[in-house]
Amino acid sequence: MSITKDGACHGQNFPVSYTWTNTTGDPCQNGDTCLDTLCAIDQYYVSLLEDDVELVNHWYGFEMNSTTPECVSNPTNVQYDACCAVSNGYARYVSTENHCKDQELLTGPLCEVVLVRQAVNGFHPSTDNLAGTAEYGTLGSNGNFSVKFDTWDFDTFIFATKDHTHFQAMTKEALGGSLVDPPEYYGDQARNIHSIQPGYTEWVGSTSKMYFRTKFVEDPWISMTNHWPIENNKMIYGEATVGQERRGYHRSLLYAHEGLQVYVLKTGSYDDCIVDGWVGKFENGLYVLNEVPYE
Repeated sequence: MSITKDGACHGQNFPVSYTWTNTTGDPCQNGDTCLDTLCAIDQYYVSLLEDDVELVNHWYGFEMNSTTPECVSNPTNVQYDACCAVSNGYARYVSTENHCKDQELLTGPLCEVVLVRQAVNGFHPSTDNLAGTAEYGTLGSNGNFSVKFDTWDFDTFIFATKDHTHFQAMTKEALGGSLVDPPEYYGDQARNIHSIQPGYTEWVGSTSKMYFRTKFVEDPWISMTNHWPIENNKMIYGEATVGQERRGYHRSLLYAHEGLQVYVLKTGSYDDCIVDGWVGKFENGLYVLNEVPYE
């Protein structure tokens, strides 16, 4: 699997032919976790390339070492394990897997979300006010579930219908209530949101009046449109399973779209990932988030 690379890596060009090797030093075979053929040489993994260290040292007259430097030309100044320079950008390198991640080009900011909560038969059973302490159900199942995320450092929630036709993103600051310090409780107050709904081609910013009150176990009550009139409020989050027996209009979005989900923006900022849209893309008419597994 010899190739010729002309791409730049850390400001250097390597117009020579290399053979990619796996962790045992043998030439890569199909299915091996090797360096992808799109990757140019990086100081971290140059020793994995067969007989190349001596060649590189001779060619450029400097010593390669085993440290992991940042990309010199990282276009978005995003921190990740390392990078592989390719002809038209940089691909993310995952050290634990020892290869460029799916040959995925980093043409924009790195944005990753994690699914943390789901409700299918009424609003979410949790009563933690979105703090992330509630645990129940089986992650990834078709039923109700919630996993812990209270120790994570993040700023943005994405609320979604289970069929992924509706999305609403909000920062903790916009949500207020017990998610900010000092707490900011309110009722029927306009809050900043970005949403994707049927017919949209991008995230659209707007406001919606909603509730985050103290002493109400069902709060926050988060809606895509103003809470009143309640027949049309498109509620996309609520707690304590409230709405299962009463006020069917509160849960119209839930039942019409298979359930409700909550994602956390684990990597990236609200401006980059939501406002500028790097958190996902449209595929076959549906918006697909850049989702990574819960760890």
